[in-house]
Amino acid sequence: MNKKRIAMLLAILGFLLPGLIGSSTSSAEDPKRLAIVPFTMNADRDLTFLQEGIMDMLASRLAWKGEVEVLEKGRVKREAAQREGPMDRAKALETGRALQADYVIFGSLTVFGESVSIDARILDVAGAEELMTAFKQTKGMDEVIPTVNQFAMDINEKIMGRYIKPPVVAGAAAGVAASKGPGALTAVGEDFEGKGIGSVQGFKVQIVSLDVGDVDGDGKKELVFVDKSKVYVYRWKEKSFALVKTIEGGMSAEYIYANVADLDRNDKAEIYVTGLTSGSVSSFVLEWDGNTFKKIIDRQRW
Repeated sequence: MNKKRIAMLLAILGFLLPGLIGSSTSSAEDPKRLAIVPFTMNADRDLTFLQEGIMDMLASRLAWKGEVEVLEKGRVKREAAQREGPMDRAKALETGRALQADYVIFGSLTVFGESVSIDARILDVAGAEELMTAFKQTKGMDEVIPTVNQFAMDINEKIMGRYIKPPVVAGAAAGVAASKGPGALTAVGEDFEGKGIGSVQGFKVQIVSLDVGDVDGDGKKELVFVDKSKVYVYRWKEKSFALVKTIEGGMSAEYIYANVADLDRNDKAEIYVTGLTSGSVSSFVLEWDGNTFKKIIDRQRW
């Protein structure tokens, strides 16, 4: 190959490569930036713990590596504090623009006597558009956490395109159906048509919430549920569920929610439990260490 031809080839490559490299780099989109503004608390008592808990709960459920970046809480709080008066749609959008966020979440919680209402909204900052709302009115605080959790799940699925199976909330002693074969539990939302029902089993406890997931990393799903003070883990064995572990709660524990998910991506799903303790929200996370379930996070206000 003569020098002229080599020079011409290098010139062509020099012209083409930047375009090729540039198109490859630009195809990887930056994560969407999400600002969670402190909810306005309308109550005759200090609910700062709950305000912080709602922010932490939403952040933990909406953060998505490489896809959704939840902006640092302190930074958002400082920016929001620059706007006087209760947070509304216009102020939330101003806060989002100042933080260069793609989305902003704001809302309020109102307590009047026995009545509690929560109102939450997510806005598209660039389009100044309200994408989704959540509203719940109830007696007592019991529905606050499930409402926030459902709001986060709806955002993940309908706005971010990320489906996370919800936990099942049960009433009294429950019967649980399992597909044929060891460990072949059917997840919530999964199509079970044609799989057949292999077993129906009752449990003599007041089940508050339940979920399924592979908590020990063996590739098979375990059944996890809570009553008001204990966490139960069951494994499918031959023709029925066998108890693996019962984790006792403290004297003042009152569990209201359980979720199973592998958020740290180590192929072992963690068990997330939320309860009410001494009038405040408190959550912890359990993970299997090869021998038992250990608390890896405790006393979180979400």
